Amino acid sequence: RLPCPPTLPWPLCIALVHQIEICLEMVAGRAAGDDVRRKYRVVALVEGIKAVLRCLTIQHTGSRMLIDGGSSQPLVWHSSEGRIERVTAALNSFRALHNLTLLPAPHLHHWYAGAAATASTQHLVAIDSKKEKSLLVVSETLHILRPLVYTLALWKWGHQSWRPWALSLAMDMTSNSLAEKYQKTYGMLVKEERLELRRRQATWMYYLLRSPCFERFLVPPLERAGRGLAPVPLLGSTYARILDIIHSCQCYYFYTSAS
Repeated sequence: RLPCPPTLPWPLCIALVHQIEICLEMVAGRAAGDDVRRKYRVVALVEGIKAVLRCLTIQHTGSRMLIDGGSSQPLVWHSSEGRIERVTAALNSFRALHNLTLLPAPHLHHWYAGAAATASTQHLVAIDSKKEKSLLVVSETLHILRPLVYTLALWKWGHQSWRPWALSLAMDMTSNSLAEKYQKTYGMLVKEERLELRRRQATWMYYLLRSPCFERFLVPPLERAGRGLAPVPLLGSTYARILDIIHSCQCYYFYTSAS
């Protein structure tokens, strides 16, 4: 695993956009007033910028899975150059540790050809085939485009329509399904990528806070609980305050977008 070179600061750019996106939405919301569609134009522009930066990142990494939405150091595929040297260096270190004869450089290719058939050596070789990586490429493309498609759908149909909500969920589930299929077929997701896959699955909880699911299924029980707790000193007022905060955050796209 190699870090992204400093000449390609896409992760830093993505992180900077993350820092200012909610401020941009607030400004756009004030300027738009009652015209919510105008606000979603700005939101879609921000998501478009992030999508472009993420595409540039995976283009450099060879279509590996983005970590933390691309704001963390990306992973890259190891090229074929230097594989033999790395394997030999590891073997020589092992031989030196056990007082064995070091592997001579002239016999490097002969040894590697025979050892490549073993299961342990196969795990040291990265996948280069485009066919094998196609599942992960499609999965990451859907993951990158999902927020942009969602905001464009919100702009077209409005936040009270089920179409944007269902479309976004379908893209998330398809992306996750392809990534899991890739892992089951080839088993080449590293630890960071497996953790990232679990993180993405955990963000599905945000669908409960997105309209119209929030108003239809979450608000009624929350309000009933608030009415039940209202007579209780301190607890009732604390719960009401928490409920107000939830309502305030739910009004802003980027608080619940998980993008």
